[in-house]
Amino acid sequence: ETGAAVAVKAGPLSTVAALFGKVWRLGAPFWSGPNKGQALVWTVCTVLLALVTTIYAVSISFVQKFFWNALNAKDVPKFNKFLLLYLAILTVGPPLLVLFDWCKARMALAWRNDLTSRYLDDYVDKMRYYK
Repeated sequence: ETGAAVAVKAGPLSTVAALFGKVWRLGAPFWSGPNKGQALVWTVCTVLLALVTTIYAVSISFVQKFFWNALNAKDVPKFNKFLLLYLAILTVGPPLLVLFDWCKARMALAWRNDLTSRYLDDYVDKMRYYK
């Protein structure tokens, strides 16, 4: 049998496990290396802001629904309440989304910097580039 046939028979779980193993081998030194404190801070910030932006997206959807329901029902007090809430959410949300994008970019930059430093250090160590 060929290698391709074996990979197909192994199923998607083994493919995912192999991919996870490769990603872990490449990424684990970032969280356990000399800059692990910085890596942990950027990771926690990114994950928390991802959660916050998800909650923001869901909440704006619900507020829009309540806003339009109050408008259709011609319920002025509810309409005013949800209009103010909608405006507050629209004011708070964009800075959170920008902060999330910035945090993702900073984490990616820190990871690339760590990866580049590690590979260049290994390459230059003991003058391996001459061999």
